[in-house]
Amino acid sequence: MNNLTVMDISRLQLEIERRFDVHIHIHDTCSGFDLSLDEPNAEVSAWIQDFMRKNGEPLFISDDGLTFVVG
Repeated sequence: MNNLTVMDISRLQLEIERRFDVHIHIHDTCSGFDLSLDEPNAEVSAWIQDFMRKNGEPLFISDDGLTFVVG
């Protein structure tokens, strides 16, 4: 679907930092956004999945749990 804006993703980043004290990296791509973590975190992963599901956004998570591809 890819209706999320850069502002939406920035708010997501700030919320994750506030809730989990974890920094996520945002990568703006032609097809949407990629998010990445420095190390796997099951709580953050679950939170991102829930956020994307609520916003109707498709999400792919890499096998190592570090990269999240939105869109």
